[in-house]
Amino acid sequence: MIKGNYKVIIRSLFFKNRLYTFSLMFGFTLAFVSAFIILTFLVHEFQADSSHKNYKNIYRVIMNDPILYKDGLTTFHQMPQKLEIFPEVSSSTHLHTKKKLYLTRNNKSGTTSILIENSIYADSNFLKIFDFELITGNLNKLLTDPYNIVLTKALAIRLFSSTDVVGESVEINNQPFQVTGVLDNVPSNSHLQFSLLLSKPSLPESEFALDYPGITYLLLNKVASTLELERKLEASQKQVLPYDSEIDFERPFKLEPLKEAFFSEFKIPLAFSNILTVREIKTLNTLLLVSILILFLSIFNYANYSQSRTFLQLKASFVRRVFGASPISRWVQFVAESLTIIGISFFISISLIYILIPFLNDLMNASITGSFIFQGKVMSLLTIIILFIAIALGTFSFVLDSKLKTSTISSGKATLSKGRTIFLSSIFYIQVIGSVFIVSFTLVVSNQINFIKNHDPGYTTANCIEINLNGLPEEFNPQVLKNHINSIPQVISSTVCSGNPISGRWKSSLKIDDSKIELSSYYGDIDFTQTLEVKLLEGRSFSSEILTDTSSILINETGKRLFELNDYLEPDDNKIKLPGKVIGIFKDITYSNLKEQVGPTVIGYHPYSALDFDGGKLIVRAETINESFVKAIQKTWRDLTKDVPFEYLIIEEKFNSLHSEEFKEAKLFTAGSIVCVLLCVFGLVGLCALLSQTKAKEIAIRKILGATTIELSLNYIFQLCKVVFICSILSIIPIVIISQQWLNKFVYKQSDYYSAIFIAFIMLCTASLVAVLYQIIIATIKNPIESLKYE
Repeated sequence: MIKGNYKVIIRSLFFKNRLYTFSLMFGFTLAFVSAFIILTFLVHEFQADSSHKNYKNIYRVIMNDPILYKDGLTTFHQMPQKLEIFPEVSSSTHLHTKKKLYLTRNNKSGTTSILIENSIYADSNFLKIFDFELITGNLNKLLTDPYNIVLTKALAIRLFSSTDVVGESVEINNQPFQVTGVLDNVPSNSHLQFSLLLSKPSLPESEFALDYPGITYLLLNKVASTLELERKLEASQKQVLPYDSEIDFERPFKLEPLKEAFFSEFKIPLAFSNILTVREIKTLNTLLLVSILILFLSIFNYANYSQSRTFLQLKASFVRRVFGASPISRWVQFVAESLTIIGISFFISISLIYILIPFLNDLMNASITGSFIFQGKVMSLLTIIILFIAIALGTFSFVLDSKLKTSTISSGKATLSKGRTIFLSSIFYIQVIGSVFIVSFTLVVSNQINFIKNHDPGYTTANCIEINLNGLPEEFNPQVLKNHINSIPQVISSTVCSGNPISGRWKSSLKIDDSKIELSSYYGDIDFTQTLEVKLLEGRSFSSEILTDTSSILINETGKRLFELNDYLEPDDNKIKLPGKVIGIFKDITYSNLKEQVGPTVIGYHPYSALDFDGGKLIVRAETINESFVKAIQKTWRDLTKDVPFEYLIIEEKFNSLHSEEFKEAKLFTAGSIVCVLLCVFGLVGLCALLSQTKAKEIAIRKILGATTIELSLNYIFQLCKVVFICSILSIIPIVIISQQWLNKFVYKQSDYYSAIFIAFIMLCTASLVAVLYQIIIATIKNPIESLKYE
């Protein structure tokens, strides 16, 4: 009997009602894939740093010090010893980083040299506080002696093609280091990302407390009170701080739990940007809402299709009842139908998810594996969810069928009750409102992304590279290198300077009355403004013929306005002491992403005849940057500097990386909006099919009274557009609220909500018309006699 019933189900789903079945399967597959990918990513992110055994008791020290480390995360290297005097602290570690190191291995086949951009100097406590998995080596002997290193698995394989490398030697900047251990690759949901650990004793000894700034972590006792420890730190400032000063901030010391570090609100110092990862919790919450919306849209679609299929199968329902089918057997049949559709969709989606894992990892900079997605607990939970949805939807269809009386079915006069009509209309409105919301929000995000891409930073980033000069000896004259590079045909201009506008900024404080104003500074030679094409608005640039220009400055338009400079480019207020005589005003330059307010900025002239504390970078602007051009510069570098490593970056890539997270978010929201629109379209197909059946009599009467097919079609199209318009109006408030929350992280933004809603309205109307036009035309050209023959 079960076999026979299942044959009936298969015949009903895949032969008699193919359009509905495949539409539902496509919709559920789309929903499962989208929601499952988003939910998997969210689970992966929210489990950040939870692999460490004591992660609940690990804290990061935040120090709101207005004198030195006002960014919060950065502390000084003496802090661990000073904090271990408190009984609440079980252990401590301090991390220091070098942004770029060259790691070289010499062997019989030649020399292998690798640039490492995420190395960490750590003490022996680091691997005892954090449980990064050790593949080879003795944990108690790691990072204890000078010139010892620990590699990650990926780096060990790159260098040695093996992880059994304890005792091997490598060179870092011509200094031999011994490998004492190999760690497994760092999980992508760890807020710390590194490929190389160097022993802290390898650093030269220094009594100066402000040397080797870094990040301090504490392992607290399980019963320790973080609030009490913070109060003790505040009371013991003179013992904790390396200088004789007191912080007047409220709660100058804060202990940030490790579980919050991945979502920290504190700004990451530029020096640590390569080893610290931060996600925005608001973005993850928005993704969660999108995944829930996608699932509900697919469930609502099933409700619409169930109503429609109930009317199509009136005869089959009548036959089952006449032959004495019990309510339980009919319920089982409906559940089996929904389970078949959802089960097939689920298995298809699993295959697609496996294929899409590389795309997900590339999009979100993660390393989610198939084993993480298809682990037993996750699959068991998914199976339970799928069964619950199947049973719930099957029961829903059974209830719809049961409410039709046998007399109504046999007469063929089944119609929708007022309550059921309101229910279906509500589902449809929710679908359209959800779709308008996600499409509009995606358009707001896309507009901001386009605004970022088209924003004029006030200087050029195109075809500019920056060469690091810090490895050269102090007596080396960088102008010699600059002159040789200028002789390369593709070079337009070059400058020796403190660095590009993103990373070459110096910060200092300018005191005006009782307040301090942060002043940003850049230093460069005579060609700085020309090379970066900084736009002068007033005055002049520097001249090598005017000796006093070495004490002159250029100031940006914000600085001119803030300091109220007069026509002589001097502040009217004599109390304002600028770091030099202003000779020109330049257009504001964006020295960070658009989340940071541009403040007063000056450019100082430095001839750079030798490398000293101020020097460090050579910026070259060329006609184009390609492999042959880089090789030409590298050859010139080697001819002049011999064994000094050649390090460079492309400024345009650095500038684009400032908003890499926002670019990823835009891609995710775009994909989510496409899925929601498709689900809404499939829902409209089902609803239109249902309405065309229930309004068959109305359409027939209108045709008999003289209405044409075109008039009837336009009437239903107008009603559809009216519904989408009403839903767009209802969506305005949530769209504005959510969009404003997302945009609030930007100082410079483009908030065009209403055009986004209008475009979403047009898109949904167009998609809806394409979806339902066929059903409308079929309903309006149908012979009215067929609809009225039972009357």
